[in-house]
Amino acid sequence: MKKFLYILLSFSLLLSSCRAYKELRALEKCNFQATGVENIVLGGHKMDNKKQASDFSFSELSKLVKDYSNDKLILSYTIPVDAQNPNQKLAALNKVEWKLFFDKVEILQGISSKRVEIPAGQKVNFPLDIKMNLSEVLSGKSLSEIKDLVLNLGEEHKKGNRLILKIKPYLRVGKKQIPYPGYIPVKF
Repeated sequence: MKKFLYILLSFSLLLSSCRAYKELRALEKCNFQATGVENIVLGGHKMDNKKQASDFSFSELSKLVKDYSNDKLILSYTIPVDAQNPNQKLAALNKVEWKLFFDKVEILQGISSKRVEIPAGQKVNFPLDIKMNLSEVLSGKSLSEIKDLVLNLGEEHKKGNRLILKIKPYLRVGKKQIPYPGYIPVKF
């Protein structure tokens, strides 16, 4: 009986390893593209239609300056990512580790634990929700540079070189998460 259980366990591990290998091979050929920057919120204020300092009320500006001086200026936004799977097999990401770069300097990293399945021959969109304390992340930058980043964040992805996203997918083998070897650049 023990021998039968051992064989059954070995067989199930082999099957999950084969599935993960197939998902990894399929993932290698997938294309990833960030489609923009959405839902930008700075210090609790939605940034829709705010392109210059004069678009803020006096009370909004006062709160932002206070939050910045107290090192508590929170910026949150979403980067929607399109994943195109040209393969004949399912590709899947069990979790995604990501790094965000601005002007070629890493400013933030994080993890999205939501599983994403990309069916064969299809495209899916998944969000990367990002939240950062601008006071900490951009310390050493001038107030003018921070203002330019915040007011133009929704447009920076169109310029293609200032904002860079890299992702590292994880596959599941049994109960273990196995990282993809290296980071995959995501085009804006």
